[in-house]
Amino acid sequence: MSEAFGPITPESTQVAAAAAQAKLTAGIEQKADANASTLVPNNIGALKKEAPEMYELMKEAIAQRILSDLRRASRRIREAIRKGRQRH
Repeated sequence: MSEAFGPITPESTQVAAAAAQAKLTAGIEQKADANASTLVPNNIGALKKEAPEMYELMKEAIAQRILSDLRRASRRIREAIRKGRQRH
């Protein structure tokens, strides 16, 4: 994760995603006139090369989702352990 942008929060992720979507949409509109088959990069390498900002935002969003899922799973496990201890 890039520290140049500050801490990753749900709000900052949403703002960054909206900005990236707007930028990507503008790029797609420009490319659509030239060639309809080049609207979206067809692999992650092409995305990294053609839209490095979007690639970085995507990586950060994926990492944020993984962390969120891990936190949620950890809470469920702790709750299950707590309930198990109360029964015995």
